[in-house]
Amino acid sequence: MAHPAFLQLTTVVCNSTEDLIGSDDIVGMMGADRFTIGRFSGPERRDVNIARPIVAGVTSLRIIESDLIDPNDELGIIDLTQDLDQNRSVRIQSGKADYELQFVVQSEPD
Repeated sequence: MAHPAFLQLTTVVCNSTEDLIGSDDIVGMMGADRFTIGRFSGPERRDVNIARPIVAGVTSLRIIESDLIDPNDELGIIDLTQDLDQNRSVRIQSGKADYELQFVVQSEPD
């Protein structure tokens, strides 16, 4: 059996933003690891090429729209244990937000 070891987030497609005015500041969270994905004002497609190690025991990636004034909006959760070592595309829709993330989760044997 294998477990998730490394995330390579390649592309983000923003079809529409969560915020009505301005752009979305998108953040990823894997366990305690919080990292910036980018600021999107959509519609746009952007190669982000973000590489992150995945700490042992972490099995999900939370996608959050970060706000300074309003509470942060959780846009979706991606299961990192599915389709390891393959190119994946996941669409996240929440409220007004509509994003597609393209990535690969590399595995390590247990």
